[in-house]
Amino acid sequence: MPKGTIKHSIPSQEEIYRQKGWKIPTFFKIASTMTWIPLYLIAVILITFAMIGPIYLMRYMLENYQGLTPFPFTDVLTLGASFGLSYILFGSGLIIFGPALKWTLGIFSHQKEGEYPFLSPVAGYWSVVNGVILFNRNLFLEITRTTFLIVLFYRLMGMKIGKGTLINSTFLHDPDLITIGKYVTIGGDVMILGHVGERGVLKLKHVTIGDKVDIGQSALIMPGCVLGDGCIIGAHSIVTKDTHIRPYEIWAGVPARKIGDVRPPTH
Repeated sequence: MPKGTIKHSIPSQEEIYRQKGWKIPTFFKIASTMTWIPLYLIAVILITFAMIGPIYLMRYMLENYQGLTPFPFTDVLTLGASFGLSYILFGSGLIIFGPALKWTLGIFSHQKEGEYPFLSPVAGYWSVVNGVILFNRNLFLEITRTTFLIVLFYRLMGMKIGKGTLINSTFLHDPDLITIGKYVTIGGDVMILGHVGERGVLKLKHVTIGDKVDIGQSALIMPGCVLGDGCIIGAHSIVTKDTHIRPYEIWAGVPARKIGDVRPPTH
């Protein structure tokens, strides 16, 4: 180490917890391993009910060797359509019952700005909320991009979204902490986070996006950011924590920096 250099030690998770006076009860350590159980139960129940129609149709066709119609190809198409409709029914159920689970658990916990240990009621609630989003993304939400269904889902999850907003991404997390204005365009695979995890500490902070903002493909918006009306975020840019962007500015890069201005409307 060069002479005169000051060595800074990075506190461990245990030291951080001790400084903040946090103690993790054994109950939370056990409960943290079971946060996904409600999500699996919802998925199993919805799949079971969604498959009732196709299963009964298949059983009828097997018991009646003549089939539904004199034409086997038509029977195959009918059976395939029934599976497709069942998938749509399953996905619609996820969009409704996922948020219902979130609001039910919200009676016992909350998701608001602050710092919390990973093993705590707030962190457990946060885990389930983002687990609901992950389940929907992997099982159905991806095919709803740019439609009213994805906007409906995020609104049901607690996100404030203005009219005319287009969402082409399923990577919007922490819905209670995100406010999106009117006529916003969120490009493909944009990620918006209201949380970071740093050395065992869960940090939650609001993200506010103004009206008529354009966010380019695969950009990342970090917690604490404020994007003013009419601003533009370039594709693949990273807007770092607590960045405040003024209205009608253009930002791009890693990390994002101001590269220009948008001419504001004259009326």
